[in-house]
Amino acid sequence: MLTKIANQLNSKQDKYAFYIDSQMFTYKRLSKIVNSISEKLSKITVKNSVIGIYATKNIYSYASLLSVLFTGNTFVILNPKFPLKRNLTIIQNSDISLILSSDNNQELNNLAHSSGVPIIYNKNLENTEKSFIFSPGNENSLAYILYTSGSTGEPKGVKISLKNLNTFIESFFATGIKFSSKDKVLQMFDLSFDVSVATTLLPLISGSCIYSVSDTNFKYPEIYKLIKEHRLTVLTIVPSILSFFKPFFSELKFPSVKTCILTAEPSFNAMVKEWSNCIPNADIYNFYGPTEATIWCYYYMWEKTNFFEKGYKGYASIGKPLKNIFPILVDEKHSIISESLQKGELCLAGDQISIGYHNNQSQNKSSFFIKENKRYYKTGDICFFDNTGDYMLCGRVDDQVQVQGYRVELSEITSPIIENFKVSNAVALSYRAPNNLTEIALFLENYSGKVSDIRSFLEKNIPQYMIPHKIVILPEFPINESNKVDRIELLTKI
Repeated sequence: MLTKIANQLNSKQDKYAFYIDSQMFTYKRLSKIVNSISEKLSKITVKNSVIGIYATKNIYSYASLLSVLFTGNTFVILNPKFPLKRNLTIIQNSDISLILSSDNNQELNNLAHSSGVPIIYNKNLENTEKSFIFSPGNENSLAYILYTSGSTGEPKGVKISLKNLNTFIESFFATGIKFSSKDKVLQMFDLSFDVSVATTLLPLISGSCIYSVSDTNFKYPEIYKLIKEHRLTVLTIVPSILSFFKPFFSELKFPSVKTCILTAEPSFNAMVKEWSNCIPNADIYNFYGPTEATIWCYYYMWEKTNFFEKGYKGYASIGKPLKNIFPILVDEKHSIISESLQKGELCLAGDQISIGYHNNQSQNKSSFFIKENKRYYKTGDICFFDNTGDYMLCGRVDDQVQVQGYRVELSEITSPIIENFKVSNAVALSYRAPNNLTEIALFLENYSGKVSDIRSFLEKNIPQYMIPHKIVILPEFPINESNKVDRIELLTKI
């Protein structure tokens, strides 16, 4: 993987590699910055050092990511949008020895002062005329540690090795999706979210040009502008974007798009069918995967004629496992479920699966297990497979709540709402009421109808114990740093 990227840096010199904040960057310019940062790192670090990247989405952050890998080190993304305390926790847990940054602001200085970790300003290195011969680590070296939210409130560091990453790249291209030097590829994700690794490395391997969405509070309008004005050919987006575009579906036409990947959230089949008319020349995919399985591990390609045939309660199938993924479904006793249409927790094995959490043995014990000589990761997702081997995502183990002694899957409440009402999104969450009982709140995004209509519909379609105690309408849902609905923030709106 790294060899292929290095070859593109050397051979595609005059071709554009990035478009960032209205500026084009050639592979030659990118190569120069990567060489300069790599040369500096090779002098002041030893292999397998953990390097923090204070990552705003500029050319220096992308070059730093490559340089850390090229020098055989491990990168950890520090997001400027994170609170100081969270970034400090990440620095301390991951044992970061150095921070690379193009910024020089008070927040960064506070972070460096509080952590005692030195900063190298990568922007100052660009004019260094050096030719660096890259020296990556072996396949068992860590490529990156990515921090996800933990159930205790403390972030968990997922360790991804070069072997994990190379296996993922092999698996991805085995789907038949191809990028070329003519492709213009959208990169909308914060660098602290693992999909950004895919939307950065996969295009660079192929010599494509990456169109990076800037760090802004107006991300979705900028995505529309990039697609339309620059005639992008490859999109990787979250389904929430479709909710934003939905009022304009009848007016939108993006004939340049040839590949569209929906990811990070469940996709609603009816919405995708409408979206397909906006990108008439595109193959549309649903990609699923937890961070612990190295970005993506399942995929499903919609056929234009069967949008409603594959899925669960209106949500799209996640399809079949990637080439190097070996799944099982297990019941509550960890017994393997071998019959189709039977629900169980999805567990994954194979060379894409993370080697574990950094400095967190208790989490490793609860999330990984050995069965039949294979090491499995427990995704926490409830699935079943049909008689063709396609998997359906039914919800989370922790989305099953006990209400009045009954087990409730919260998706049973939201799916019919999205399907039958003009609402951008719907989320049901459980909460502890003042009487100490578990109750359900239903949140509706951009709904202009009557709450009484929603309640009346639910009373006719689901059992009484599943009826939400509260229904909250919001103009738009809060989004977290991973571009997913911020469910913790939603609960503050009750």
